[in-house]
Amino acid sequence: MQLSVVILAAGQGKRMNSDLPKVLQPLAGEPLLKHVINAARSLDITAPPLDRDDAKWTHPIDYGACQDLADSARQAEIEVIRYRSVRDPERGMNLAVLTPAVFASTPESPQTWRLFVASRAVQAFREMPPTSIEYTLEDWAADPRVAAAIA
Repeated sequence: MQLSVVILAAGQGKRMNSDLPKVLQPLAGEPLLKHVINAARSLDITAPPLDRDDAKWTHPIDYGACQDLADSARQAEIEVIRYRSVRDPERGMNLAVLTPAVFASTPESPQTWRLFVASRAVQAFREMPPTSIEYTLEDWAADPRVAAAIA
């Protein structure tokens, strides 16, 4: 599967009081065009039209649709997929990173996380800024493979 993207990039930047073309104007330290290209390398399955298949993307134990999507995305050189967490009780957002190239630059603020695994829970802690996340066996109760262990 090949992905083709048409980027409409016109404008001389005159209204921006600059000699740079509009697509080369800096935003957050990068040319506007780079932000557009990066957006074309990502996929958000929580937004239309892909959100209509939310039941496929959020099935608690059948990952087939997600794996097929990821395979197609890799072939189309998509680097990141944004999706809703199945395990998080608040249904927060996650990113599936499909290529190590995403990590090619140094993060603005490195973080250290510690992971603790117990018999009935998994906990992750970050010191700065302070954050903790915990998943208990009950959070996985919708998965019949785990439900038997909880009973």
